[in-house]
Amino acid sequence: MRITQFLDDDTKFDAETKRVMGVAFEMAWVALGLTDTDDQANHIVAKRIIELAKAGERNPDILCEKALKGLRSRRTPKQFQSTTNARKQAIKGFRSRRTSKQFQSTTNARK
Repeated sequence: MRITQFLDDDTKFDAETKRVMGVAFEMAWVALGLTDTDDQANHIVAKRIIELAKAGERNPDILCEKALKGLRSRRTPKQFQSTTNARKQAIKGFRSRRTSKQFQSTTNARK
């Protein structure tokens, strides 16, 4: 599920911001253990991430944490993973969907 489907027609973000919002959204999705694309939590998290991005936030970890803040108070600890684990799984999924030309490993990027 992509966060861009939640954007209004009048909301404009550059490609990098959309990518960052997408990573944050996927992290939140994993952290909450969501599997249903029609889950109301998807809409709540996506709208919150978009609001934070409009306000200027560009760090996916912070976008995810702040978007989850309200939802976490309503769920038990076993109903969501830590953001660190969610980030690892989201990045792993993100990397697996891209070709090698589109995405360099961090090892190659450091050289």
